[in-house]
Amino acid sequence: MKKELMGLALAAVVCGAAAGEAGTSAKRFEWTTASATARQKLLEVQQRIEDFQFGAETVEAARQIVAADPQFAMGEYYLSAVAPPPENQAHLDKAVLLSQKASDGERRFIEAMVKSRANQGQSFRDGIAPLEALAADYPDERLVQVILGQLYQGANDAEKARSAFRRADAIGPKSARVRAFLANEDLLDGRYDEARRTFLDVAASLPKGAAPFAVRYGLAFADLYDRTRPSPRSRSTSPSTATAGPRRASPRCSSGTRSRASTSRTAGSTRR
Repeated sequence: MKKELMGLALAAVVCGAAAGEAGTSAKRFEWTTASATARQKLLEVQQRIEDFQFGAETVEAARQIVAADPQFAMGEYYLSAVAPPPENQAHLDKAVLLSQKASDGERRFIEAMVKSRANQGQSFRDGIAPLEALAADYPDERLVQVILGQLYQGANDAEKARSAFRRADAIGPKSARVRAFLANEDLLDGRYDEARRTFLDVAASLPKGAAPFAVRYGLAFADLYDRTRPSPRSRSTSPSTATAGPRRASPRCSSGTRSRASTSRTAGSTRR
């Protein structure tokens, strides 16, 4: 089964002030829109993704970003991350066109995510290097750290994934999604009880209607691994083993995994 990049897609989620406001540090992206409604709806979409809320309401909120400012590249990008195929590709193509007149951070982010989402997410590793360059130039941009963390997970680079998620937490605000990602790392390191406690705590904190696949998946593996031991990390990393754990996520979410849910998750998963 194709794993969702557990969540990157999309969401640069609401955590704090929206990037791009006047006076914002150059270490974060600048949103190229003068529409207060577009900014507010972008934060709403990001927050919904961080809270594992997908479906028609999230798609509609993304459509409202585009309606408020049809020239806002990130609005089109976020709609591409949550809309179902084949509609999503048209919005991604539009985001690429609009990004040519967007800020440096927006343009480069969209270009990197196009690479990550290519071939239905199979080429997600192609987006890692440009996102790492973005992270170096915009060290306080939480969106980049959350997506990098998911891509590193998909590439089985546990240490880099953990570092990116911890950096996202340090930038803040903390989120259910990032806590779930870090719990996956605890799980794969054999800290089953700690991972289970975090997953249960995250599940209890989510709003009604959330669909926390990553949390349910993690809990299932926590029970499985706890019964079978030893720690999954000590096992062979053959393709069958590597795919068995909760950490392998398919990049289309971040940008989008192939499934609709995953698409929205990876594509924009980072609360701001």
